[in-house]
This record gives sequence, structure tokens and C-alpha cells, in this order.
Amino acid sequence: MAVSVCEREFTLAGVASNIRSDGRGRSDVRAAAVESGGISQASGSCRVSSAGGTTVLVGIKVAVGAPAVTASTAADADLDADIAVDSSEDAELSISDADLRRGRVVCAIDCNPAIIPTMDPRAVEDLCIDFSEVITKILNADHGGLDLQSLCIVPGSTCWVIHVDALVLGYGGNLLDTLFQATRGALHDTLIPKVTVEESTSASTGNTSYEFDVADDETEGLKGCENIPVIVTLFKIGHHHVIDPSPLEEACSDVQLSVAINRKGLPCAIQKTGNGSIEPSQLAEMIQDAKVHGATLFKDMDEAIERQRVRSLNDTK
Repeated sequence: MAVSVCEREFTLAGVASNIRSDGRGRSDVRAAAVESGGISQASGSCRVSSAGGTTVLVGIKVAVGAPAVTASTAADADLDADIAVDSSEDAELSISDADLRRGRVVCAIDCNPAIIPTMDPRAVEDLCIDFSEVITKILNADHGGLDLQSLCIVPGSTCWVIHVDALVLGYGGNLLDTLFQATRGALHDTLIPKVTVEESTSASTGNTSYEFDVADDETEGLKGCENIPVIVTLFKIGHHHVIDPSPLEEACSDVQLSVAINRKGLPCAIQKTGNGSIEPSQLAEMIQDAKVHGATLFKDMDEAIERQRVRSLNDTK
């Protein structure tokens, strides 16, 4: 996005004075509406609409597939220099039995370049790929919240694969946070069929085989959805940083810090993008602000999900 000298100076001066162009302070966010269950053909769905114009629709589709043996290790080991994720000392970078006993999550984001006219179409495509990888890595990691082991059907061969398909319908800034918020809401809304597994052993060879049956009318929710973290992205503009920026503020930022906050209020993943730098003192301040805003996000999302649950129960009566 091309920004004139006057626009940049006006934006920097407003951020420095803690009065942004729309009247908000540096840490103030715009209201967002959360609506779950809008796609009847999907296993789960959620639409998040920000007052700033960013609107995202996420649909979840579950399918039986093979476990990805690198799904868990990729989240901890195959990260580039831009993203850091917590890991335990005994984490192994090779195929383990645990990798074969868990399901996996695959995310894909689609955005018509016309929705973000300030960016080159190729840049929009690259942005969607980058955000898809970030969401996929977080949700497949141990700190991603989801109980991936409960998605295993037959160890080593069969599991549930959760496909997260996101569509960007409108853009007004702060896209990654909104995408993850909608993904979190859609996973809460997701129901998967119950599976019955039968184990049999051949009397002649001693080999063990498995047969499973997928129920047609019995479903259950995903385990661990309440522990999925939230993402807070902070944009450094001048010597200060803002949360939930407008497109103009994003264009005036030379470095961004995305922090995943878990339910305990602790950062579990951090990603830095952009060509700028962040002073250590400001980095600590940005992470602290992310923790404060993350707690608010958890509260708002929990309330929205509960309202949607009550509304769904009333509709079925």
C-alpha cells in the first residue's frame, strides 16, 4: 500500500499522542461479532465480523485419513527463524509412536485479491499461505489446545483429519487475529461422528487387524477446544505499538509481532514479521500487552460461544 508522506506523519503523530485516526487509543480494539453454525453442510463453522470491516468465514470439514508422522514435530522443529514455539527438553525430532496416535489439522485460507486492493494479488496469495502455515503449526502443536490423540482411530494408519477452510469476505486490518478467532469459534462448533473400533487377531498368523465403523447419527464435539490459544498481533509504528490496526496503520508499520496466548495467560508462540527491529524493552512491553488483550479475548469468545450455545438449544426446542 502506497502511503504519502503526509499520511505517514499524521499516523505516526496520532500513535505517539495515543489518539489514532478513528479516536481509539493504542491498545483499544474494535468490536467484533461472532456467529457460529452458519454453514449447515460443514461439520462446524463460524463467522467473525469486525467493526473495522474485516469479515472472515471459516468452515470445518472432518474426514478419515492417515496420520501425518511429522505433524507434531513440524510444529516444534520445522519452524523458520520467524517463529518460536515452546518445546520440552525430551522432544524428539524423529518419528515416534505418539506421532502415529494422533489426528491432524490442515488449514487453507482463500482471499479474492479484489478484497485487499491495496496489496498486489501475488502478495495477497503469499499472505494467505503464510497465515495458513501459522494456524496449522499452532493447532498441530502440543500447546495448540486440541486433544489430537482423541482423533486417532487406528494407531499408525487411520485418524480424523480436521480441514479448516477460511474465506476472507472483507478487509479492514488485523486479518491474522480475526482468522484465528473465527477458526477457534468454528472448532468449538464442530461435531465429529462417533467411531467404533473392533480388534481381531488371526489364529494362524497372529497378526492383529482393525475394523472401524463410523456412526451416521451419533456425534461428539472436539476435545480440548476450550484450551485453544488466541493470537494477538502488535504493530510497531514509530516508537510505539498498536493493537487491531487499520489498513493505513498496517502500511505505516515496519515490524509486527504475533503472540499466541494460552488460557493461563502465557505466551506459547511468537512470530515476528517485517524488516524492522524491536528493542528488548519494547519487546517485553508488547508481550505484556498481548497477555492483557489475550485475557480479554478469551472472555469475549467464551461469552459469545455460550450465547450461541444457548441460542442453538432454544432453536431445537
